[in-house]
Amino acid sequence: MLERCGKENIENYGDNKLIVNFPFIEDEFGYNILLGFGDKCECLEPAHVREEVIRRIKNMLNVYRS
Repeated sequence: MLERCGKENIENYGDNKLIVNFPFIEDEFGYNILLGFGDKCECLEPAHVREEVIRRIKNMLNVYRS
């Protein structure tokens, strides 16, 4: 996170958690970066990005349910 976001964009949240202002471009590459964090990351906002991440996770889950 430090390399990608810079120290000024990382805030300690307690219990080994961080809040990070993540520089993000809404394209395939950007969403792949977010999804690459797996369950170690939760997108809090903006709402439309969070909803798109959820949609993509559901699509991935459907691949494995088929």
